[in-house]
Amino acid sequence: MNSLLCVPVEGSAGPAGTLTMVRRPGRPWQAFEVESLITYAGVVAALIRAAAESQANAQIIGQLEHALHHRVVIEQAKGILMEREGLDPAGAFDRLRKAARAVRRRVSQVAGEVVAGHPLPPPAPGSNGKGGRPPA
Repeated sequence: MNSLLCVPVEGSAGPAGTLTMVRRPGRPWQAFEVESLITYAGVVAALIRAAAESQANAQIIGQLEHALHHRVVIEQAKGILMEREGLDPAGAFDRLRKAARAVRRRVSQVAGEVVAGHPLPPPAPGSNGKGGRPPA
């Protein structure tokens, strides 16, 4: 009897488990032992929350690095198109976007090809190449 002492451990999204202390039966738990286990459960809960937060932050950092890398490639491709085709920045992006849509790929993929030296197909008929709108 009185051989198990269980204390809930709270994670960031609710209960994460229990901290259980086991002893041979025969003597009751002392108040300081119960308080110590509760304190230790708080430490474990804080570590679990910190680990979850660290994992979420690492995921966000990875997503931001990925986005930044693709943005750099897109900006480089825009610069190349601005020089090659005499476009303004908005027109160069529009040109990339339309080329990507035509081949059903991401703008970053098409931009990577432009940076690698591959040409884009010529603009669609009726486009002035300066911003995507045909002349009125």
